[in-house]
Amino acid sequence: MKRDMVVRINYEKCTVALRSRRLAELASARIGENTSHIYAEVLRLLEEKIPRCRENTGPPTDLSNNDVADGPTITTMELMEAMSKTINPAIGIGKAASGKIDLTVVEESHKGQKRKANDEVEVEGEASSDEDEEDERGVNGNGNIIEVDEDENDPFKDPFAEPVKKDKDKKRAVTFQEQLPKKPLTGIERENKTLQLKNHLMLLAGSGYHLLRHCGLRGQGEWTVDFERAVKSLRDIELDTIIFEDFGETGHRLARIMKKFGKLDEKHLPTLALMKQKDVRTKLVEMQMAGMVDIQEVPRDTSRALNRTTFLWFFDSDRVTAIVLDGIYKAMSRILQRLEVEKSKAANVIELSERTDVQGVPEESYFNPEQLAEFRDFQAKEIKLLTQLGRLDELVGVFRDY
Repeated sequence: MKRDMVVRINYEKCTVALRSRRLAELASARIGENTSHIYAEVLRLLEEKIPRCRENTGPPTDLSNNDVADGPTITTMELMEAMSKTINPAIGIGKAASGKIDLTVVEESHKGQKRKANDEVEVEGEASSDEDEEDERGVNGNGNIIEVDEDENDPFKDPFAEPVKKDKDKKRAVTFQEQLPKKPLTGIERENKTLQLKNHLMLLAGSGYHLLRHCGLRGQGEWTVDFERAVKSLRDIELDTIIFEDFGETGHRLARIMKKFGKLDEKHLPTLALMKQKDVRTKLVEMQMAGMVDIQEVPRDTSRALNRTTFLWFFDSDRVTAIVLDGIYKAMSRILQRLEVEKSKAANVIELSERTDVQGVPEESYFNPEQLAEFRDFQAKEIKLLTQLGRLDELVGVFRDY
């Protein structure tokens, strides 16, 4: 490189990478961890074709229209060739989380059936060596004998999971990385892996968050991401979280109803929300004071009398997003001001720690106990404030940048 070459950071490309990471986190939380790894690979390959988050600087498109123009696409075969070898598409679908299902009754029933079958063949409490060997070993698709788990016949076990091999000499489980093929995949193995990968992609496309969409000609296996819709799903999730924390379950329920049905008469809301009319009015007024909902008066005649006026309540997502962003900016400003105040309080110990003659020296050597406690207290406060600032900055990215 030339010495006079000017290099700068491409912030737009960094924003694209941050958006991909946030969408992968959404897929992990809503679908599954292994599926989110595959989705992260899809986003990584699409990033090469996306220079910035917002290509269209014109008026916003209608998200209700299903005929959305296809953006950058990727095929299933391209994904399979470029995907990391550490990702196993055979797992992650149909697997229940540990501790969520009580298998005590199933295990007892399974043990009883197994004991009854053994009693019919031989003396109770004994088993032949052949059956013991069959219980402890199994045969994989290639005809090789492998060690299997005790819960091989567990009905809740992942049917797509690869059998875990055990080394008899070392008595340990062989990791998935050690099972990676040393030679190219055969036609059948490649077809099975492609089918397993498609299952994850179809799961992403079938979610209600618009994480992935099948496009192109039928049978081509092309996929794209409608980022505008996916980011809108992120915004809706964050707005729901904020409304739930500020106005409770009832406020969250009313906001979701108005987002779904649009403008509603005050008389219809109690029926839809399964709440008393008095509670609905109280909560709507509280949310109106905070700017979360608004009301529109529709007079039936020119008299504009209250008994001849229809009051329509509605939820404006764009207006609420602007209000939330304004609150986030104020909170970030207060955090920065508080950080400056804390720095001014501990100015003496901070100046001492920044001196060039004490760089790389343990803090205990040049701080007395009181100064060391003050410095540790300032560091703890600084970490908390900067952590909160980073979380607010992520919200700014969701509501404005992505």
